[in-house]
Amino acid sequence: MIMKQPTHSDILSPKPQIGWVTDKEWSIAAVPVANSKKYVVVYDNCKMKTCRNKQSAENFISKLKKRKSK
Repeated sequence: MIMKQPTHSDILSPKPQIGWVTDKEWSIAAVPVANSKKYVVVYDNCKMKTCRNKQSAENFISKLKKRKSK
């Protein structure tokens, strides 16, 4: 009996989401939460907010940048 490899092997090990760091002082970071679409945004050295997806994390970061620039 010959064992064959599955044709869609990437389904079992999907590509992980990628986080990012932004701002001039690298003070805002978005980190993906394991096994979900959520992101945790870390800002001002310790404050955190959990966003439900990448788009809401980007919107929150843009609001933080606007607030900081004032």
